Amino acid sequence: MISAFSFLAVIAGNYFAEHLMEKFSNKWWSVYNGCRMVFALCIYIFSVQNGSKGFIACYMFVYMMLGAGNTTETILINSMTPDSMRASILSMNSLVLQIGSFCASIFSSFAILKIQYSGLWCAAAILLGGCAIIVTFIIEIKLKMEKSEKVMQQ
Repeated sequence: MISAFSFLAVIAGNYFAEHLMEKFSNKWWSVYNGCRMVFALCIYIFSVQNGSKGFIACYMFVYMMLGAGNTTETILINSMTPDSMRASILSMNSLVLQIGSFCASIFSSFAILKIQYSGLWCAAAILLGGCAIIVTFIIEIKLKMEKSEKVMQQ
């Protein structure tokens, strides 16, 4: 039953992200980073749940934000990649995802002995949130540099 609801949560996340991407059509990176930061927050809240109702609710929100982040990421990749390279980039994306999942599985099997399940989820939230914050800063710096270059060219 929970699996069916998590599938519906991903669909809701996809719809939510699509709506955000349409509403903020010139700020896709902000939508992407916002989704990833909320995803990290949901994972952290999920990691500290003790009751079954809170666990199920947070589990659904984690899957909803997983769907939202995946949609925004796919839109960004497709919009930034030239047609001639799109298949290669998407294949590379899939390969990196598989390698990352494999490495995370190995790391998790050792880490679970020391930090338990909730600690592992908390570490994942911190890692994801930290990466989202770093990407946000990098994008802001890049946008400021592009803006100053345009001003200098005028």
